Amino acid sequence: MEDPLKHFLQIGAEISQMIMSPQDKLKMGEEIGKAADGSPTSLVDKRAEEIVLRAVEENDFDLNVVTEDKGIINRGKKRSLVVDPIDGTYNVVHGIPAYAISMAVVERDISSAEIGFVMNLASRDWYYAVRGKGLIMNGRKVTQPPKRSGAFLVHLSQGLDRRSLKLISRARKYRYLGCAALELALVATGSVDVAAHLGRAAPLRNIDVAAGVMMVREVGGRVIDGSGKEFNLGLDPREKKNMIAAYSSEILEGYI
Repeated sequence: MEDPLKHFLQIGAEISQMIMSPQDKLKMGEEIGKAADGSPTSLVDKRAEEIVLRAVEENDFDLNVVTEDKGIINRGKKRSLVVDPIDGTYNVVHGIPAYAISMAVVERDISSAEIGFVMNLASRDWYYAVRGKGLIMNGRKVTQPPKRSGAFLVHLSQGLDRRSLKLISRARKYRYLGCAALELALVATGSVDVAAHLGRAAPLRNIDVAAGVMMVREVGGRVIDGSGKEFNLGLDPREKKNMIAAYSSEILEGYI
């Protein structure tokens, strides 16, 4: 397929506009069913997914689709669009401006991603990577900052081991956005050193991280799972793993 950036930007803008339009945000956040992995899905999630699926059909994307609600949609294509129309639904409902759309074009799994796109739907800042061509933010190529920020974005829960605690203790500042797609984009730009989701209640799905993992690796960063192996997930959105993303391997010294 041709470079999909134009279509991805249009999809993101339409979802952002839908969210920003006058409406009862609490009602939009009400649970209306279950996603493919059994997690709750809301009205705003459903409407956002409808926007994505309509764009796929209208523009005849040469892609299968993997979504939060419907799971794997087999359109008979060789590659798939792994998409979370809204990562950070809680933030949408409660007016916290950190929620994003994440879209990645993959062949068979996360590690085969060729294209990644993330847009902060609150600010409309966007990030785009094509394998072998680096990372772009808002139309400009991203270069890594000369100094580390010392900031870690962390989501921690029960079940942490000593390695995890030692790694997290290296941070100068701790933050948590509640939006894994944006957290990974910030690692890729060098705004933060690490994004970590660790513990029994913190695993992530492919739709949350497919684009962001690709971006971090594209700029030379490292993404591993909770066991220290290279992070990877297949196409099934029910599969989940803990994750540590770092903009350089040195930060992970002693963990892997």
